[in-house]
Amino acid sequence: MAHIQRRQEILDLLKIKKQLSPKTLCERLHVSTATLRRDLVLLEQEGLIKRFHGVVSIIGVSNVEPSYQQRALEQRLEKNHICDIAADFIADGQSLFLDSSTTVNQICPYLSQKNNLVVITNGLQTALTLNQMENITVFLVGGEMKAHSASTVGALATDFVLPFRIDLALFSCRGLDEGGIYEASHHQAHFKKHMITLAKQNILLCDDSKFKQPHFYKLAQYEDFKAIITNKEPDEQYKQLLKNAGGELLW
Repeated sequence: MAHIQRRQEILDLLKIKKQLSPKTLCERLHVSTATLRRDLVLLEQEGLIKRFHGVVSIIGVSNVEPSYQQRALEQRLEKNHICDIAADFIADGQSLFLDSSTTVNQICPYLSQKNNLVVITNGLQTALTLNQMENITVFLVGGEMKAHSASTVGALATDFVLPFRIDLALFSCRGLDEGGIYEASHHQAHFKKHMITLAKQNILLCDDSKFKQPHFYKLAQYEDFKAIITNKEPDEQYKQLLKNAGGELLW
């Protein structure tokens, strides 16, 4: 886990300074040149940074979905706060869809307090966590597993979910702006769009770091969600967007 936390620290430093030399990163992280090089190679392979002429810089918007382990380290306290609010929307006896995001995964402990739930999910970690709870019937969506995503997507996944009645679906995203809600991966965007159309009600769980962060693949419009839950009060423009769309904005 230490190497995952260290890579997140590298990204956090680059978000502030935009670009740094490897020497500076070694000094800030108290690691050897060889250790840093291994971290930078992996981050570059994930499309999160680039190295050029002795400088390391962050890539602001990427169509590469970060690994599950990387995403799990981001905004953990904020995700817990969001899920604490989201739990109030879930009632006994409901059929739920939970996407594969690390944000939605944080709802799992709250579900242990509910009765007779059916949960459909394309998230491997979410399915494994819920499998320990006797009050929940879990269906893991079959489909193609994308590398490092801990999720299933693709045509088989969209076919798998067709027979289910879904009362409530919980989603997260990679970013949003005044134009809508976005994903980093077109595979995830396509599958989530399909699930949005199947569910009776949809809720978006989105921490404050994702506001004003457009990505390449449009996932949805604000009208698609009954509520958007975040961890702090957003700018006035987002309040107005949700009001115009007929949804709630909670924090």
